[in-house]
Amino acid sequence: MRITIRVLPGLAAILFTALGIHAAPTVYPTGTTLYDPDKAWNGYNVMTILDTPLVIVLDMNGNIVKEWECFNLSPGGPARVIPGGTVLGTTGRFPPHQEALALIQLDFEGNETWRFDGNEQVTLENGDTVWSARVHHDWQRTDFPAGYFSPNFTPLPDGANTLLLTHTNHDDDNVASVTLEDDRLLEVSPDGEILWEWRAGDHIDKFGFDAGARATIHAGVGYSNARGSMDWLHINSATYVGPNKWFEAGDERFHPDNVIISSRQTSIIAIINRDGDVVWQLGPDFSATPRRTGHRPDHRPAPCAHDSTGPAGCRQHHDLR
Repeated sequence: MRITIRVLPGLAAILFTALGIHAAPTVYPTGTTLYDPDKAWNGYNVMTILDTPLVIVLDMNGNIVKEWECFNLSPGGPARVIPGGTVLGTTGRFPPHQEALALIQLDFEGNETWRFDGNEQVTLENGDTVWSARVHHDWQRTDFPAGYFSPNFTPLPDGANTLLLTHTNHDDDNVASVTLEDDRLLEVSPDGEILWEWRAGDHIDKFGFDAGARATIHAGVGYSNARGSMDWLHINSATYVGPNKWFEAGDERFHPDNVIISSRQTSIIAIINRDGDVVWQLGPDFSATPRRTGHRPDHRPAPCAHDSTGPAGCRQHHDLR
């Protein structure tokens, strides 16, 4: 038996129109799509392109006016151009780890003028053992604490210390039953000497995790077979606190040399002082103690989005400036 289905012409037109409404666009605007010179902050824009070795400088009309090669920005770290046409960024790969082998500085012509890769030795996929910074996601200069333009700071091509967010692998049963790919903050001199360091796992007891959270971390949830370790904290941002009104008013927690971090895995923003103590914290929830109620430095409640971890979860990643 044969069944014939007839669709009325008008109905067919409605169906095709409805499908067209929900179809993906096939034409995408490129370049500068909106520019009002009277309202925009006119200048140049530094742009990094993942999966390419490029750092490019664009004018306000979207024209490429300068580019440098040989970078690897896939670990998430920024590239920054400082006065005089010097660029700093990460280079080198260490798959499957999300990190770069070195932080380098190039002059305007692309000549390397500074490099730090003296954190740890690592073995690459081809069997070579090399020194690596193991840097990921963030780095800062002491003369450029926030990492973006401010009329109060003029970063110099050389002479400043550098803060790097790096990895280090180790075992610590107080944290987890598996090997950790731990976050490690380093401050290095212009000569590459390590002046200060802070390893996150050594301070897990200071973050105020409840028993359930500690049990989850200890069980090794999120362990990566490819890496042979667990990225338990996954800090996405680390920067100097920098000059601020709260420190000027006498609150030592906000000393400009302290470091503020943002952890994706644990939903925490925290300030670390130079003794390694957690002196201010937002997240992972809004529990009772004043240090963890989500208060901003000016004591106004700080908003946090809800998420799958519960109604009081606070989620943030990649930047907290």
